[in-house]
Amino acid sequence: MICVGDSTTWGEGGGDSGSNMRFNAKERCWPTIVAKSFTSSGLAAGYENMYGNGATTTAGIAQSNLQNYYKAGFSPSNAWAANAALTSGGCLFANATDTSAITIVLQSPCDRFELADLTLPGNGIISYSIDGGAAVQLDQNLASSYRRTVIDLGTVATHTITVNRVSGTCFFAGYTAWNSTAPGFEVVNVGIGSAQTTEWTTSATTYGPKNSLTSLAADADIVTIDLTINNAFLSPTTYNTTYPTQMQTLINNAKAGGADVLLMTGNPSRIDIIPDATQQNFRNALKAIALSNDLPMIDQWSKYTDWVTLDAAAKMYNANHPNKLGYADLGAFVAATILQFAV
Repeated sequence: MICVGDSTTWGEGGGDSGSNMRFNAKERCWPTIVAKSFTSSGLAAGYENMYGNGATTTAGIAQSNLQNYYKAGFSPSNAWAANAALTSGGCLFANATDTSAITIVLQSPCDRFELADLTLPGNGIISYSIDGGAAVQLDQNLASSYRRTVIDLGTVATHTITVNRVSGTCFFAGYTAWNSTAPGFEVVNVGIGSAQTTEWTTSATTYGPKNSLTSLAADADIVTIDLTINNAFLSPTTYNTTYPTQMQTLINNAKAGGADVLLMTGNPSRIDIIPDATQQNFRNALKAIALSNDLPMIDQWSKYTDWVTLDAAAKMYNANHPNKLGYADLGAFVAATILQFAV
């Protein structure tokens, strides 16, 4: 399951503490709650993954927030900083200066690890090692691609994987890990803070959000798409112009490999930040898109009524983002909806 969206997908405002309540936000976001709800319902599901820096810009999330902060166990060195180039999940990580590591300490027992990186003429060489063992090199100086390399970790355990720059300019896009001996569902969060449909559909690069999502979705059973808030906030007049066109492109890319698609409106926002009429324009535009594509849609207005009601129920962190309770409620609802209609 691939979860496409904005900062309300990756969990802004839902963590335990810190700037914008980001500490441990990956553990509290609604896609993670979906995985936990699946498991508690008898469908084993994992969420051991991390893609991009979580934002549309390099400054969108501080490097310190990416070091064992937002996602426990994921810690890129300062040299592995966010790069301006976007991929699914946010900006790529790049290192052109030293041989320091991205350290990944798995939080659940796994025996498979998929490393996503970028190959491009002129790139350098990276290496990976498992639990401090021998380093295996991967040459990135190849034709442009969003490369996904599956690595056998050996035993089922909470392994430590390190990814190092060996030479040249190197890029890291993300990872997923799982236990191949106990088949289950993997819920992959590729939300990008501040993203609109534009970021997900207009890049022509092999590694951009458009094409990297097509690659990831080819292995997915279902793709959820939750993109109304930032379009309403940043591009309010596009609900009947570029928004439907770009959503259709995104749906087509998600479905290209055979995945089902579940559309979602964003949660209601405070009307002094985004006027209600604007929010309703995008809500109704998404309904029309769902009907024309014969796709299911979760309407968060039907569930929550409006921002005032959500806030009175202590489920909002600020004008646009839920808090821990809000994400927990939405995640449980999304999981129950999928399980109810799954065949």
